[in-house]
Amino acid sequence: MATVARITVNMAPGYQADLEKVVQPLLDQVAAEVETDIKRNAPVDTGDLVRSVRRRGNIITISAPYWHFVEYGTRAHIIRPRARQALWWPGAPHPVKVVHHPGTQAQPFIRPAALRQRRLRGISVSVG
Repeated sequence: MATVARITVNMAPGYQADLEKVVQPLLDQVAAEVETDIKRNAPVDTGDLVRSVRRRGNIITISAPYWHFVEYGTRAHIIRPRARQALWWPGAPHPVKVVHHPGTQAQPFIRPAALRQRRLRGISVSVG
């Protein structure tokens, strides 16, 4: 017949506040490392994408409206004018009615930064 061991764990009053004091600096450390990796991995054309990466505490935001096109890429698509009758851009030889865009290759810079395994420093656990 197997014996059963019963263990009861009682947490000291106020343990949640103490736990948050210990965990929050670790969360901030990981967020700072992820932010650094995102900025390091982001492709740079004008620099707007890298400058749009901001961290506040452990929340990272990217405000460039095209970040997802860079991260995931785009399929081939057709671009047509909306407000005018033709499209034109600096360097174009003449206005055109339609552009057959070949799409863009994905250049992941967020997912690799978020999924990278990290070694946490400064962890100390005490029981008692």
